[in-house]
Amino acid sequence: MTLVTVGIALLSKSLVMLSLGKNPVGYPGLSTATSTHILGASVATQTLWILGITLTLMALTHVFFSYTRWGCAMRAAAANPQAAALVGIRHSRVVFSAFVLAAAMGGLAGTIITPLTLMSYDAGAMLGFKGFSAAMLGGLGSLFGAMAGGLILGLLESLVSGFVTSQFKDALAFLVLLLVLVLRPQGLLGKPEVVKL
Repeated sequence: MTLVTVGIALLSKSLVMLSLGKNPVGYPGLSTATSTHILGASVATQTLWILGITLTLMALTHVFFSYTRWGCAMRAAAANPQAAALVGIRHSRVVFSAFVLAAAMGGLAGTIITPLTLMSYDAGAMLGFKGFSAAMLGGLGSLFGAMAGGLILGLLESLVSGFVTSQFKDALAFLVLLLVLVLRPQGLLGKPEVVKL
């Protein structure tokens, strides 16, 4: 399944390159005003839209996974596929739903950040890796841990760009992932997995 996913990703990326070209493109933000002033600081209006949409989506995701039957079924299938199958949860449908949900959220994320950073056909790989690094930093399986990991990684990137050089900004995600895997594999808010022998 992983190899098929990688193959489809490469195919779709190549098709987008052939149809739309290699040049980065962008479009206007959700507001006509480009910036707004908050406590004396100038903030891009699109950044506020991103923050609001992200917080709303996080809240809806929490409600979905905690209080709906389908969300609980997805959590059960992720935790123990065999036990979930015994109670009537079809693993194939749950996996398909997870892929659709992930694709929809990734598409929405790309849509709202494009006005700030131009988008190109090959931009998704680095953004996906940064998202994975942020989830690992916060703790896989923890929704709020992933959000905290994303905020920490974003702040670290801004500090490195401002005080060192912007050339190391993308490499920071790799460094954070290595440190997390070596020092604290469960992440900041994740719980270590206890295996009884």
